[in-house]
Order: sequence, then structure tokens, then C-alpha cells
Amino acid sequence: MRSMALFTACTLVACEGFGISVGGGDNGDPTPAGDATEVIEGTLDEGDVIALDWAHSLYCWPQPQDAKFSGAHVLYERSQAADRDFTMRVRPSSTLDVSIYYIQRSAGETVLPPDITNAFDCGATYEFDDDSNPGQAEVVLASGSSNAFELVIGVAGANDAEVGSYTLEIWDEPSEDIFGD
Repeated sequence: MRSMALFTACTLVACEGFGISVGGGDNGDPTPAGDATEVIEGTLDEGDVIALDWAHSLYCWPQPQDAKFSGAHVLYERSQAADRDFTMRVRPSSTLDVSIYYIQRSAGETVLPPDITNAFDCGATYEFDDDSNPGQAEVVLASGSSNAFELVIGVAGANDAEVGSYTLEIWDEPSEDIFGD
């Protein structure tokens, strides 16, 4: 029930998968109140440019948006307990344009992009309207459910970017039962 309602809500606000994926950075993208549970300082040169076919088969983003994910991908793995929401925000340096995505895999799953072939959910956020938005934060929400997941968080350089620094903030909070089920 919750997944169907999230799918319906997301189709009305341009979400990818079931993740909230409103493009354009902090333009109305919600982040939880309070400090992030985890803060990571990263650089794109820690990652690799990867083929993107996996993203299309998992419905992470539409193929015409591949340029927003064409640079280096830095991947982080976290365990997402049942009934926990993960909100992720990436804040790039002022000249860097990045996108962010997540993949919810079954508990115990270890396969990473570009080799991943199945997932419970995948969501992404990137600049929808323009070809580039350097320095703008991007936010995505991996909603929890009654199941635990292995979560992959990907920070990807847009427009072939392979170098540049960013801050990744992660909030791990109890899921809100907005549907009353």
C-alpha cells in the first residue's frame, strides 16, 4: 500500500522510482531538521566513470539524462534498517556539478554498479531544467519500509566531471507513517 501511494505521489511531482527527486538542488528539497547523522568529505577523483545501462534497467533516471551522470561515480554502502528513512544531500564545490542517487538492495546483497541487475528501489536527483548547476546541492530520500535494505549511495559527476570536492550529508531517521498503515 505504501509503495503504491509513494509511486502515485512521485509521478505527480516528477520523482524517479519511489525516491523523492525534485531537481534543481535546494529549491524546495526537504532535509530533516537537525544535524546530519553522518558527514563525508569526498572528491570525484576517488571514483570511476562507469557504463550506465544498469541505471536504465533499474529505472533510476531516464536515458536522456545520462549526461548528468556521465562523470566519475563515488559509491558508499550503508545498511538501512527497517522503518528508517535515509535523506542524502550532496553539496559540491562552487564550480562542480554533481548528481546523487541511491539503490535499495536486498539485505546481504553486495553487487554494485555497473554490475547490479536488480534492486528494490532506485532514485536519483539532478538538475532537470538546465544542462548544468555547479555548486548547487542535490537531495534525495530513500524511504524506509518494513524491510531492511543494503543501500548504495552514488555521487556522480555531471557533464563528464571526474575531479572536484563535495560534502555528502546523510540523515538516518525513523520513517514517518504518512499513510496511516
